[in-house]
Amino acid sequence: MDTFIIEDNCDSIVQVTTIFEGVIAVFDYFMVDTSIQFFNESQNADHYLWLFGDGMTSNIKYPSHYYPQSGGYGVQLIASNEYCSDTLFKAIEVSFPTGIDLNHHFESIVL
Repeated sequence: MDTFIIEDNCDSIVQVTTIFEGVIAVFDYFMVDTSIQFFNESQNADHYLWLFGDGMTSNIKYPSHYYPQSGGYGVQLIASNEYCSDTLFKAIEVSFPTGIDLNHHFESIVL
């Protein structure tokens, strides 16, 4: 934020103009085991809303999210400050190694 004061000595007028730098939503992601770690690189923001594309949300800066199955998901980051906001949407592809079924429920075995 920059503040400029302009004085016009003839009329004794003072004008104050405040310029705020805009918010820029930026993120990247990578897979850790069976979760996706999101790396927030947003600029000039102090509030965050993540929409993970599966009905789940988060408001922390660097969330980790578990997707129960492989597939495509649309992830949105809404980064904001008290003056403005910016939204970034990315289509991500979640794929687990072959042979892993995270929806499979194991039965207890009693020996």
